[in-house]
Amino acid sequence: MQKKTIRTGIVGAGFSASFHFEALRQVHGTQVEIVGVHTIDIEGGKAYAQKRGIRFFDRLEALIDEVDAVHVCTPPAAHANVSIAALKRDRFVICEKPLTGYFGDGSADFHWDRANMQVALDAALANVDRLIEAEAASQGRLLYAENWVYAPAVQKEREILEKTGGQILWIHGEEAHSGSHSVDYAHAARCGGGCSSARAATR
Repeated sequence: MQKKTIRTGIVGAGFSASFHFEALRQVHGTQVEIVGVHTIDIEGGKAYAQKRGIRFFDRLEALIDEVDAVHVCTPPAAHANVSIAALKRDRFVICEKPLTGYFGDGSADFHWDRANMQVALDAALANVDRLIEAEAASQGRLLYAENWVYAPAVQKEREILEKTGGQILWIHGEEAHSGSHSVDYAHAARCGGGCSSARAATR
């Protein structure tokens, strides 16, 4: 039987984007065509594309227009805007964690005190509302690339173990990475800060 072909594009060209590319090559049951990559780092994006034999798109909209699904692998500050841009064009979105968060107010003297934590939480939840509204108006869906704990196969295993009283005799896994590889990681303006990212993701 002819497998369905899904055209996908990657936004971002760092470690997470590399990880998504390798994962896409291992998808079974469907034919995945990785069309290309977009990033604001033009030289990095071109190098990423050339190494993998895919196209580099200098405009986000140009990439979105040629794919069925978009993998959002940017620093977290761009997650919501990139996801919403894809949803507005009725594309499916696979967004890396954290889904969104609070990325500061632009001032250098922002302090994580109690009052500002509320500001941060409110802003993060407002971002979540924007994402929910964009998905509701879209033919696409927003898929959150968090972890496997709620994957159907894992939940089925849990159900079997609970009902049978069975035991796990062997588990095989692998470490994908040992922590953030991003130069943006230590900067709240690009990756968020405090507890707001985690709170927003659970709403």
